[in-house]
Amino acid sequence: GVGVGGVRFEMRYIEWVDSAGTGQWHQLSQSCKAALDSISTVGFVVQETDEKITLIQSFSNREDAADDQADNAITIPKVAITKMLPVPEL
Repeated sequence: GVGVGGVRFEMRYIEWVDSAGTGQWHQLSQSCKAALDSISTVGFVVQETDEKITLIQSFSNREDAADDQADNAITIPKVAITKMLPVPEL
């Protein structure tokens, strides 16, 4: 994996199913027609438990920053994952 501050992060490719909904008034009959979204995500694993996995898109260890920086974190419930693969070293 790629590292920052002496810590190595593994990269993963994940396919998962996301919920769907509406944010406005609509006909009741339309409520049952929403399709689940199939999502593909690639990122650096910063935390993984039996229930969830957290990925980040980017990280930085700038010398002028008080702490390492992370960008675009997403936590995915493991029950939503349909496929998960390691990404080979670059």
